Amino acid sequence: MQVIIREEGILGLWSGAAPTVLRNGINQAAMFTAKNFFDGVLWGKREGTVGPCCKSPFDAVKMRLMALSRSVGELKYRGMFHAIATIYMEEGLLALWKGTAAPANENPTWPGDHVGCG
Repeated sequence: MQVIIREEGILGLWSGAAPTVLRNGINQAAMFTAKNFFDGVLWGKREGTVGPCCKSPFDAVKMRLMALSRSVGELKYRGMFHAIATIYMEEGLLALWKGTAAPANENPTWPGDHVGCG
């Protein structure tokens, strides 16, 4: 922690927090919206799929930002919005949803089972 504060300042402790906060906020908002939209016996199964599909771009950005090495020199991404734009320009829109299938297939059972509606 001292190294981060010395090299990046006190705000360095919160470096990279934006994608995680957005990811979690979007996931919860999508799940609650899906719950209200699909209100019924199987709402939890549908809700668990909507969340991962909505948060996936922020997961992709978060993982790429975490994988950056500051010791290499110039960073490929300057921040969250620059990373989104760069991924879109270099790899296309669908690259932001790489890896969505696993959580979208795994999560449908969690919300409904978690609240006893599944």
